[in-house]
Amino acid sequence: MNSLTQFKAVYCSGLFIPDASTVSALALLFEKIYLPNNIELVQEFSKKYRIKRTNEPSHKMTVNVESMDSDEDPFSGLTDKQRETALTYLELGIRFTFTYGSLFKEVFESEMYPGSEPLEVNLIKKGKPGKLNTYRVKTRPMTLVGKDHDTFPSLVSQGYIPVVGQYHPLRQTEKHLDEFTAKQLAALLAMKSVEMLIPRTKGVHPEVILEARERLADHLPPFWSSMLKLSVELKKRIHECGSVDKVLFESQELIDTVVRPALIDLQEKMLRERKDWFYKILSPVQKGLKLMIGNPPITQQQLITNALVLGSDIAMSVAENIRTIDALKREAGLTFLLEAGQILDAKEKA
Repeated sequence: MNSLTQFKAVYCSGLFIPDASTVSALALLFEKIYLPNNIELVQEFSKKYRIKRTNEPSHKMTVNVESMDSDEDPFSGLTDKQRETALTYLELGIRFTFTYGSLFKEVFESEMYPGSEPLEVNLIKKGKPGKLNTYRVKTRPMTLVGKDHDTFPSLVSQGYIPVVGQYHPLRQTEKHLDEFTAKQLAALLAMKSVEMLIPRTKGVHPEVILEARERLADHLPPFWSSMLKLSVELKKRIHECGSVDKVLFESQELIDTVVRPALIDLQEKMLRERKDWFYKILSPVQKGLKLMIGNPPITQQQLITNALVLGSDIAMSVAENIRTIDALKREAGLTFLLEAGQILDAKEKA
């Protein structure tokens, strides 16, 4: 995926990504995702939220917090409840590391672990001929830093695209809304597009993610190209937006009105062509059948197009939308979404 080096992300919302489907989406879209190691993210989270477990972990984990510079407790300014939340957050971060260990260095980058390698693997017992070896796998100590004001700006200056989650929303004032870059808007559209295919509750095994990345590598550059072109349309729509929430709404609206219809049409076209191909080899009387069937019923798109003679603003808006959909269908990038959905669905059913 060397051709995608210009599309890297920095995750701004914590030490780990709590939603499995977001992990899948980010890993499919970006070559690298940087996970920060700022302890302030843990402190800020603990002051605003509480973690409620839906079930008890299979084994207990002890989290020890030590300061490298002094004996000062980095969570000394928190209440007992907040401290408990902070320690639980760190525990979940370590479990995330263990679950997605194979994605570190390959997908995830972080200063939390030396060389972005969080797992330490030791051979315990060498198996006899034809038998498996036994290994012990454990996480390395997690290193966090405080008062680091340089990492985020440095990564953004290197071309990393800021990506945020629900716990630390994008800090962007109204007067800076016009400063969204094409890459940021393309990333926003890309995330919304993939969310359309990956339900919020759906996550897959890290090895499946790596396999999907490999199989989709050729489709991803055209997809980003499509999203960059579509970002021009989003830029027009957000011109009057006064808040980030409205930008998010407009991006979702654009996905629902342009990407989704184009994707449905493309999928139907592929299925139709496949059926046509089978007809060619299975039916010696196909030409006669075609003559008997005659013209197909008028489509909904044709009905809308015919209605344009009214010349109303609504009709012109519909016409513009159809042109955008048709332009997007001509882009090869939508194949990425179709292939991603098929790969993940097949692995989910396996």
